[in-house]
Amino acid sequence: MLDAHEKSILSDQIRFSNSEWQKVGRFVLGDEKYLGLADETFGFASVDDARRTYFYFLYLNPAFCSFQAFKLGIMDRNVFGGGLRSVIHNFKGDGAELLNAIKLLGYPNDFAALCKQLLAERDTK
Repeated sequence: MLDAHEKSILSDQIRFSNSEWQKVGRFVLGDEKYLGLADETFGFASVDDARRTYFYFLYLNPAFCSFQAFKLGIMDRNVFGGGLRSVIHNFKGDGAELLNAIKLLGYPNDFAALCKQLLAERDTK
């Protein structure tokens, strides 16, 4: 069980990490030259594929950080669940493409499974 000080440190680390990754993602998305480098470096099918994947990362990573915080016991289940449900249910694109991006981006299986479950709920409404 984590004490309040440990939870505070972990929470700060999660926020900092997400903030830095968000900066990188926005930087790459903001410049065609860097999108081209991402395409070459990471083997995307095209610059458009790189752009779409970086966008999905920017969209998903805050939800994943909340997932981490929830699993560590530093975020309430209702706050985390409501936030992730909102992210997934407001996504109007192809659910299979989103799940593929989740796998491509290397998110853990338990996060991917939860997103898949929420997409299935979304698609039955």
